[in-house]
Amino acid sequence: MRQTTAIGAGLLALLAGITGCRATLAADIHVDPSRHAACPGSGSIDDPYCDWSHIRQFTGGNRYLQKAGTLSGSPIKIVGPSHASATQPVLIGAYGQGPRPRIRIENTLREGLNPERWKRIRGDVWAFSTREFRSGDPEVLLLDQRRAFGKARTELDLCERHGSQVIEWFHHDTTLLVCSPRGNPARIYTSIAGMQQFDKRDSRFPVYIEDQQHIIIDGLAIEGGSLGAVEIRGASSDIEVRNSVIGLDSATGIRAQSFATPISRLEIHDNLIDSGIRWGMVGYEPHVSGEGVHFVAGVQDSRIYRNRFVAWSHNGVYLDAHWPDSPGVRRNRLFDNEFHCGPDSSYFDYCRPFGVDGLRPDSVRDNLVYRNVMHDFSVAAQINGNNNYFVDNICYNTSNSKAKSYPTGQCFSLQPYVWSRDNLVANNTMVNMADVAVQFIPGVAGMSSGHRIVNNIMVDCGRATVPTRKDACFAVAPDASVGPQEISNNLMYNPDRPVRVLYRKQWSEDAAELHAVRGDLVRDNQVADPRFRDPDQHDFGLLPGSPAIGAGRPLEVPGLVTSGEGASVGAGQLLEKAAGGGDR
Repeated sequence: MRQTTAIGAGLLALLAGITGCRATLAADIHVDPSRHAACPGSGSIDDPYCDWSHIRQFTGGNRYLQKAGTLSGSPIKIVGPSHASATQPVLIGAYGQGPRPRIRIENTLREGLNPERWKRIRGDVWAFSTREFRSGDPEVLLLDQRRAFGKARTELDLCERHGSQVIEWFHHDTTLLVCSPRGNPARIYTSIAGMQQFDKRDSRFPVYIEDQQHIIIDGLAIEGGSLGAVEIRGASSDIEVRNSVIGLDSATGIRAQSFATPISRLEIHDNLIDSGIRWGMVGYEPHVSGEGVHFVAGVQDSRIYRNRFVAWSHNGVYLDAHWPDSPGVRRNRLFDNEFHCGPDSSYFDYCRPFGVDGLRPDSVRDNLVYRNVMHDFSVAAQINGNNNYFVDNICYNTSNSKAKSYPTGQCFSLQPYVWSRDNLVANNTMVNMADVAVQFIPGVAGMSSGHRIVNNIMVDCGRATVPTRKDACFAVAPDASVGPQEISNNLMYNPDRPVRVLYRKQWSEDAAELHAVRGDLVRDNQVADPRFRDPDQHDFGLLPGSPAIGAGRPLEVPGLVTSGEGASVGAGQLLEKAAGGGDR
């Protein structure tokens, strides 16, 4: 955690002299939620505010610091003019020694512990009316501070057992339903909470930022929240979220949404973004769509990097513009992140590393996803939109979710839920897949075409799948909605097993029999041992003499260049191009 220290007046004067700007004297504003006497306080270190609600306006150049090791149940809401700038940002951070300060929002279910409010409607299912609530859906239901399993996809799913879990709750219209085999929930639990709102005073966001520029969130633990533990709205830009632990018991970790002027230049880095879900391999897909980071409708020119994403019930990162009035999710970079769902997807077995969805041409385009490591997950990264780049990533240890009757354990799935054209999947290394490494399957929104699968390594494919896909490294459906694609210069290998492909047929065949049909470009693929340095330790670098070296095709990827002489296949072949030219 970044240690916070007071900024001296001399340093500020020096900064003003260097920049030639007039610097406003900055201040440190202190908040100590463990203080309960002589409130509200003045904000000094000797007389801190008792909670965040006492700060009515945030001002550029100031640092707003919560005491280490404390818990705040009061949200941070940054709205209105702050006059922040690149040289005088608003910083939200910590002071003192100890664990990260926590900001946690959960709203107690009012009257939830009143037995008269609960009615048994059948068997073990109990109903609670939320008719008078401003928003009755808890999004995440906490029973005695434990994240209850749900929400159910349908009311009829309640009380079904899946693996070690029982589906515990459902909300529809104005009714909350809870499966409580031991009796009336008000008599069983000592606390019932969630993200429902009784009135507008109940917060649904630990941190809320609207129409702001130059805000820094640094070194906090941010928990709870319905749409986002950190929610960014309006024409915001230059927001940085760093060095924090985000998303415990949250429906979504960080959510940025704009349907007008796009949000831009977000920097989300060096965070642990963990839902806290540890439900096990239960074979059920909850109705709540949980995202680690969710870019909604209009977010552009932003970067997500060096984060760890753990156990999100939909996507680690979701680039999402599937509304007609979306201004576009474009030119974002997602790199150097780790995605996983626990060993062998044991934390939860319906989560994917990332997803990309755009409703119309160019609504999601020019996004660059590179140099990420994604492992131990159960649903493939979903690729839609157009002219996006998925390169230089490492994927290993996928499994098939028991929540679906068909295989889900691919690294990449190209399926046109909405618009899906001309994406590049290149120079990735994919190892130990329950199903194929890459698939093209029919969607529900017309044809996909023009995708390029080039320069990839696929090893140990189809190890635990249905018979028609056993040992297959890629699958291309025969359906007419799967248009012409390119599959070239890939290396495939199955130790002690044949290498097969499922290509425009209902059954797999030996990779040596692969011949292009229906306008596809299929060429220069090979079957060979890539000779990894130490695959048991997940070191997938290439040993000298590897057949993957020099076997690739030169590619143009905006912002990246090929390393070394010639083009090889697999990850580790691309370098980031520095803004001023050259490589780094």
